[in-house]
Amino acid sequence: MDDIAEKGFAAHWKYKTGEKDDSELEKWLQTIKELLENPEPNAIDFLDTFKLNLFASEIFVFTPQGEIKTLPQGATALDFAFSLHTDIGMQCIGAKVNHKLVPLSYVLNSGDQVEILTSKKQKPTAEWINYVTTARAKSKIRVLFRKEYKSFMNKGEHDLKSFFEKNNLALSPDNVAKLLEHYHETKKETLFYKIGKGTYNLDELMNAVNDFQQIKEES
Repeated sequence: MDDIAEKGFAAHWKYKTGEKDDSELEKWLQTIKELLENPEPNAIDFLDTFKLNLFASEIFVFTPQGEIKTLPQGATALDFAFSLHTDIGMQCIGAKVNHKLVPLSYVLNSGDQVEILTSKKQKPTAEWINYVTTARAKSKIRVLFRKEYKSFMNKGEHDLKSFFEKNNLALSPDNVAKLLEHYHETKKETLFYKIGKGTYNLDELMNAVNDFQQIKEES
């Protein structure tokens, strides 16, 4: 195992520096690729013992095709998915690590073989931000939810305005303030967002608040 560890470190160094003239390392890497493609228990046992912890701040994992990917220590299966492509990250439903199913939050180790499972029906949730550690993944998730938040907020403001007009009510600061008080909200943006998302049902407003200001009729 000492020999394997030493060659593992050397293989990593070759990968990082781009050296291509070491035939022994080339053969060793090819052996690893073949083992990764072999689902037999002996191969999996070998991979379980195979570690490439040259630097504590980095781990080195493999795709099913044997390509090496570098990730920060503590990276998860979801981090790995985003490192491959944003769409793969957004559609990730889980992963197979060394041929075993794992959740999105699974923390990877050096030497793991990782296969990402996706579905076009998958939609990221707010909890995903807690499942990732890399800046790339966090940024992509936050951008998605900022866009989603703004979209629901604009929809909610439009829906509320239409509802008020339909009921001959004024979309005045006083009426909005009454809604904020009723729903125990402090910001109108949050109110609009929750209306747009369907958290608050507009059809229930008339029963909930009986003293809305009416639109003043022109004399």
